[in-house]
Amino acid sequence: MRVIASRSPMSSCSTTPESGVTARCAHHPEKAGVERLGARVYCASCRDARALATRGLELRAQPSTCFATYAGSGRWLALLHGAPAHWLAHQLGTRAAAARPGCAAGFAVERGDVLAGRHVLHGEPPRAGDLWVDNDAEGCGVVVRALRHETRGFSISIRHLQPLPARESSDDFYLQLGGRGRFFR
Repeated sequence: MRVIASRSPMSSCSTTPESGVTARCAHHPEKAGVERLGARVYCASCRDARALATRGLELRAQPSTCFATYAGSGRWLALLHGAPAHWLAHQLGTRAAAARPGCAAGFAVERGDVLAGRHVLHGEPPRAGDLWVDNDAEGCGVVVRALRHETRGFSISIRHLQPLPARESSDDFYLQLGGRGRFFR
C-alpha cells in the first residue's frame, strides 16, 4: 500500500492495514486496497484514475493528490474550487460532514465546513489559532501570531495557501493581505 503524506499530524495517512485485515476499496469492495488516504482505502484502478484526474493540480491545490471526488463508474474528477479550504482542512484535521463535499481523503473542501462551530469576531482582536477568511470567494487561513503594534494597533501573521502556484505562505494581514477579511474563533 502507498502512503499519501500530509504535513499535518492530524491528517497523517498510514498505508499499513491492521494485521490480519485485508483492506478493501471504498468504491469497489470486490477489489483489494492498495492505497490509503486518511481513513479511506482505494484499489489500483481508483488510484490510477484519481492520479490522472489530479495530474497538474500542484499549481492550484495542496495536497493535490487527494483533491478529487469519485464520479462513479470508475471515474474521478478534479475538484474545481475550494483549494484554500481544502489545504486548511488538512492542516486542522477537519473532516467533511456526511453528505457534504470532500476530497478523496475525506477532508472538507468548502470554507463553510471548515468554519462550522466557530463564530465571527466582532470588536475583539484575533489570537493565534483563530481562522481568517478573505472577502473573496476562496481565501482562508489560520492566525499564526497576533501582537500589539505601536503604529498599526496589531500585527497579525496569517498562514494560508497562496494561489498560482499553490504554496503555503505566512503573510501580514495588513501589509500583504490588505487588511481584508474576517476572523473566526
